[in-house]
This record gives sequence, structure tokens and C-alpha cells, in this order.
Amino acid sequence: NIQLILNKNGYDAGGADGVMGEKTKNAIIAFQTANKLPATGAVDEKLVKALLARK
Repeated sequence: NIQLILNKNGYDAGGADGVMGEKTKNAIIAFQTANKLPATGAVDEKLVKALLARK
């Protein structure tokens, strides 16, 4: 789901395969940076809440 939401919002997370690869991590960092979240590349509560708000 995270990959799908990232892709839908213009962040290239690659294929929605459920694997936390380099593309997904880079997309998460870009999303976190754009949304003034700590750019960790990790899936945490703040990231999930921000993504679900854009679902």
C-alpha cells in the first residue's frame, strides 16, 4: 500500500511488490523531505499518517 500511495502522488517507488528496495527507500526519503518529516527512509507512524492523508 505504501508503494501504491507513493507512486500515485508522484514519488517513484517502483513496482508495488511489497519489497523495501532502493527505489522505495528513495521515494520515502523524497516524500519525507517534501512533507517536513525526518528523512530517515524508514516506515514509521509519521510517514504512514502523512501517506494515508493523501490516499
